[in-house]
Amino acid sequence: MWKRRKNLQLEESEVNIKDLKLKFNDIHRFKTVIIEKIEVQNEVCGWIALIAAFLAIQAVVSTGNYSGYSNAPKFGDFEAQRHWMEITAHLPVDQWYVNSTDNDLTYWGLDYPPLTAYHSYILGKISNALNPSWVELHKSRGIQTPGHLVFMRTTVILTMLLLYAPALILTIKGFLPKDINVFDKFVIGATALMYPGLIYIDNGHFQISNINKLSFVVISTFLLLWFPFFQNVELFKQVLRRIFPFERGIFEDKVANFWCSLDVFYKFRTHFSTETLLQTSLTFVLGSALPSLLILFKKPNDKNFRLSLTITSLSFFMFSYHVHEKTILQCAIPALFLLPDYFQAVTIFLDASSISMFGLCIKDEIPEILFMFLIYHGITRMLYKNRSPNLQLLKSAQISISLAICGLQLFGTPPKRYPYLFELLNAVFSFGIFALFWCYLNYTMIYGYYFSTPSTQKQQQNSSQKKKKLQ
Repeated sequence: MWKRRKNLQLEESEVNIKDLKLKFNDIHRFKTVIIEKIEVQNEVCGWIALIAAFLAIQAVVSTGNYSGYSNAPKFGDFEAQRHWMEITAHLPVDQWYVNSTDNDLTYWGLDYPPLTAYHSYILGKISNALNPSWVELHKSRGIQTPGHLVFMRTTVILTMLLLYAPALILTIKGFLPKDINVFDKFVIGATALMYPGLIYIDNGHFQISNINKLSFVVISTFLLLWFPFFQNVELFKQVLRRIFPFERGIFEDKVANFWCSLDVFYKFRTHFSTETLLQTSLTFVLGSALPSLLILFKKPNDKNFRLSLTITSLSFFMFSYHVHEKTILQCAIPALFLLPDYFQAVTIFLDASSISMFGLCIKDEIPEILFMFLIYHGITRMLYKNRSPNLQLLKSAQISISLAICGLQLFGTPPKRYPYLFELLNAVFSFGIFALFWCYLNYTMIYGYYFSTPSTQKQQQNSSQKKKKLQ
């Protein structure tokens, strides 16, 4: 009897212990759920705050001057964007790229692909509905009323806010390690979103430059957009002539690419025909992009895709026939997606890409944009504290030389024999950094392809997942 009672007591004790364990587990799960919800809410609030800051910076930059402000008779890129709205809103599609009495191609003729034309068409129709005088055919040239300025600035800000920012944030988040802490996540997100080169071009210089679509989406969209121009062979050729202005030469102004830098030592434009230079530049572009494309074909994964995308963009910018300073944005945007993996190298490149466009800031009479470039550099260095003294020395040397060159561009008096000496210094120095970044990315892809075994790949993947801080 006594043993039976003792057994019952033991069973009751075991049941009580199990109940306590269950309650403890329930409390632990509840606590975990609450913490996760709080972290999610904090993250959402953080991204909202980041986008709000992005909006505020755009608004501040947009209050300054812009390309061609009060500079008759052509008024710069601001007027080009407005004029494209005027043309596309009033003329049929088959006349957008053709010279006529209603479309004088010597006055900011449309020379961007159809996607830009359709974007201008939509904005032109909206502009015409709000105030027809803003895009009135012939009579609206050079219009600079406050109402129209607000409309144009708003179109850029909304495009960046509704299309560019969400796409960039979602893409960056997709490439981040799953267990990365919130602070590091926002450092990378802010570095990508606040890239000053794009903010300046879109809101200061005034040239809308958003991300292109890829893969099947690109092909299907390309066919859809170009369909109206495929129906007439001559019209199609005229569009190509407008988009690829070979008659302007292999480079124009002081752009930070291979051809402009090489021109310092060898005036190849006077020794070779346009056809020869076209073939040479095409060979250089394909040859410099081919290794990364082959590795991507043999070893397709998201990291190699991002590396190859940036490498091919840089190959095009450095070696292609006739690129503009702003074309560096086509390299900077895919480079943003490499921030989770190569933060330091990418920020060095981003700084150089912004500084390479400082000549445009001076032309637009907004040299104060340089402060935005420097603040971006300082914040990224402050938030990301790397222990390597050599790397810190490299970044300090880069920004010091860049500042010295920008100071010469702004305040210096060049020799009469070389009136564009300081602009050329900027271009050559920036090209040097671009070339080093291109070499570094190629080395990374080639080394990863030939020397990375499945076991080391697994170890790298496991170690990256364990990282709580950026390395």
